[in-house]
Amino acid sequence: SRIYRLQGKSSESLSSIQAAATLSPNSVDTLVAFGEYFYDTGNKTKALEYAKEALAINAGSSSANLLMGVVLLSLNHVQEAEYHAKFVILQDPNSNEALKLFANIKMRKNVVFGLWWRFNNWMANLGNLKGSFYLILGFLLFNLVAQGVTDLGFGGMGAVISYAWIGLVIYSWVGIPYYHKVLRDELDSFRFRSDF
Repeated sequence: SRIYRLQGKSSESLSSIQAAATLSPNSVDTLVAFGEYFYDTGNKTKALEYAKEALAINAGSSSANLLMGVVLLSLNHVQEAEYHAKFVILQDPNSNEALKLFANIKMRKNVVFGLWWRFNNWMANLGNLKGSFYLILGFLLFNLVAQGVTDLGFGGMGAVISYAWIGLVIYSWVGIPYYHKVLRDELDSFRFRSDF
């Protein structure tokens, strides 16, 4: 299922999970796979249902808690998402997925880069084609507004709007390495207290 999803074969991915569900309908792994599938296809409500179902069967499952944390964060339930991330980290301090979720939560809470994180997350969920369309549309809109304002005799304001687009692009470029730095720092520095 995951391989099919990486290849962009959505229906084959779902068929694989359904086949697993017929073999083991109450498997936490199968429920998590359904949740991941629906999360990746943009149906966060359905993903949340499967995460709840998986946790009802096994509240200590790392994969179910991770899924719940990722879904809750995407739904802006930051504190609840942090609880699930910390729960997994308590079980497995070396879990890269849990530490990545924790780094995403820290980014989301950051005043300056929280907006970048939300925008980047939204764009990633759109897919390449839709994401490219919105970026081109934004570029055209900024240029159209800047040109319109300049044509109305407000050249300085038109220049400010053009520079605003450039500033937005620079902000998005700076956000990517900053995100990777936060993630790397989280992965490198996370340790439990010695008296834990």
